[in-house]
Amino acid sequence: MEKSLDAMFQIALDFERGVDIHLHETSPAGLAAIRYMIATVAKNPALKGKVTLSHGFALATLDGSELDEIIHDLAEQQFSVASTLPIGKLTMPLPQLQAAGINVITGTDSVIDHWSPFGTGSMLEKANLYAQLYRGSDEYSLTRALAIATEGVLPLSAQGERQWPKQGDDASMMIVTASCSAEAVARISPVVATFARGKAVFTSSR
Repeated sequence: MEKSLDAMFQIALDFERGVDIHLHETSPAGLAAIRYMIATVAKNPALKGKVTLSHGFALATLDGSELDEIIHDLAEQQFSVASTLPIGKLTMPLPQLQAAGINVITGTDSVIDHWSPFGTGSMLEKANLYAQLYRGSDEYSLTRALAIATEGVLPLSAQGERQWPKQGDDASMMIVTASCSAEAVARISPVVATFARGKAVFTSSR
């Protein structure tokens, strides 16, 4: 495990790139890998803020002080965590990670999510799942749940001030049939159009 991680991190250092590592193990080996990665970043400051732990299911096996300790260390080395929001036997400690200032994002393993028969590739569906998993059924919580799918970009701040869109922002967005963010998340509203840097890449035929 150490040799493979050393090789990966050395490539990242040599070519000044970040690392996105998918770690599924829930055995002690998974936790050992996470601790080894934290230690490696601590010894190589150039990697700080450039490592994304995808899945990281071993975190779901921890609680109490052990979980607090590893969350503190992940935050200190500015790790990001990407989660598919697993349900069932594993519930990831995503609210605790976010509370510590860790950047938490979601995604799927593929466009149609080959690892699960329930995935559609919709990030709104992921935001909806996040809201359900972590008990966010009120309007405010639903609007905050959207952040898991947008890397923190939300139309309104926690104080209700408009923060997106503003002049000069990247014009990458989805247009949905909904009256507000909360409805879009709760109802997984239909997507009418998708824009990437101002260019329409999808429009509904309906």
